[in-house]
Amino acid sequence: VRRHLSEIKDGRLLAAARSGHAVTLTISDVAGAPPSAIASGPTMPEGSSPADALGVLRDHDLLDAVPEAVVAHLEAAQPAAIGDIDHHSEVVADGHLAASAAVRRLGELDIPARAVTEDLRGFAIASATSMCESLSGTVAVLTGETTMNVTGDGRGGRNQSAALAGAIALDGGVPAVFAALATDGIDGPTDAAGAIVTHRTAEIIRSGGLDPRRSLGDDDAYPALAAADALVITGPSGTNVSDLWMGWRQDG
Repeated sequence: VRRHLSEIKDGRLLAAARSGHAVTLTISDVAGAPPSAIASGPTMPEGSSPADALGVLRDHDLLDAVPEAVVAHLEAAQPAAIGDIDHHSEVVADGHLAASAAVRRLGELDIPARAVTEDLRGFAIASATSMCESLSGTVAVLTGETTMNVTGDGRGGRNQSAALAGAIALDGGVPAVFAALATDGIDGPTDAAGAIVTHRTAEIIRSGGLDPRRSLGDDDAYPALAAADALVITGPSGTNVSDLWMGWRQDG
């Protein structure tokens, strides 16, 4: 809907150029999506129309919930009229490039690593638990974005919850490491980008008087991870190419 409420989204910025040559350089944080989905496609129409957006509001019984000006705009608006423009687009950075860079750097350190081609998705806690249960002696690197079903009132973010879930999954096992990081340096409403945990992190949290499982259930991963000195605090990176997860477990 939002792409049809903007003067620049859904190709309208490109339409304003009228003619000539245009190049779009894109930094993508949308895992597995077409370029038109990034920032609602200022230079790349999706193919939908304002009438389609109006239909979405109608199908979800939201026509009476939005301002009258929104409905009036969608009723009158037309798709972007793009003229004779020679347009080229290029994704210059995304999560897969970040994952490849991580694998390359690990290789330079003589650490075997592989980039997992499947995008990271699903619920953060379940995805992290599943990943940590399947780790091997080759570092697995994934990129994408998970979701959270927040029911508690604690402090944290999806990567911190994923890291804490990983710490629980690895607890007391063979040597292992799991990292869950936001590439923009900001995970949830906190100053942490995420965390790096090991097979000993959950025990360290317990020794500090906290229950990692209770903290996870309360969506309160930040204090638990802080108690284990597991948080990664980089400050804002200035860009966002989704999340980056990495994990390793000693074979045998």
